[in-house]
Amino acid sequence: MNNKVVYIIVAGLLLGGVILFAQKQAGPSKTQSETAQSLPTTKQEESITDNATYGHIHSVFRIPTDGTILMGTHNGLFKSTDSGKTFERAQIKSNDSSINPNGELMNFAYDVTNKTLYAGTHDSGLLKNTDFGVNWSRAGSGIEGPDIHGLAINPLETNRIYAYSVDHGVFGTKDGAKSWYKIDDGPKNPNVKTLAYMATPSSMDRGMKTDKTTNIGYLWAGTGGGLYSSFAC
Repeated sequence: MNNKVVYIIVAGLLLGGVILFAQKQAGPSKTQSETAQSLPTTKQEESITDNATYGHIHSVFRIPTDGTILMGTHNGLFKSTDSGKTFERAQIKSNDSSINPNGELMNFAYDVTNKTLYAGTHDSGLLKNTDFGVNWSRAGSGIEGPDIHGLAINPLETNRIYAYSVDHGVFGTKDGAKSWYKIDDGPKNPNVKTLAYMATPSSMDRGMKTDKTTNIGYLWAGTGGGLYSSFAC
């Protein structure tokens, strides 16, 4: 009696397994799009394409005087005058015909002391303006290459600016972008996305009360391979 019960259970399991296997084989295979649709929202977001208007956004800067927001995108410069609710296209105005009026602004850095806004571009090198994004001129004489992927400014000594030029390395200026010198080739991973400057005043600086104007600090680079740092000079 007990043996018969065991045989029946085993047979049932085997038969159920065959039926389940047959159902899996007979069912239609999901296409790639169907699979994506069935994924949770967090997984679907990884496959979202670029915005039809902007492409993708490289940089954002809020003008301190009136709250206007400048947005550097893959499809050029955009501007908002309503706190970011809407954006409209704004050409890069310049008397220099070699500057692309619809170029990509990769990054911004603002010199609050001299009221000067700097912008690294994808194909026109480093630009600057003193009227909050209206009229632009070149500011990268001495920087090799036109593609500026990293830009940082020393907030304690704003004449010191740092720029990363793709395939050419890191460049610095001590005179507010009038002249530039090459610092080095940059981080081991050349896929630099951004630069940042961090001042590190010493106890001696504080004792001499020069910690508000120090040029001692570190340059940080965010790359495709992680975060790198180097003593800035």
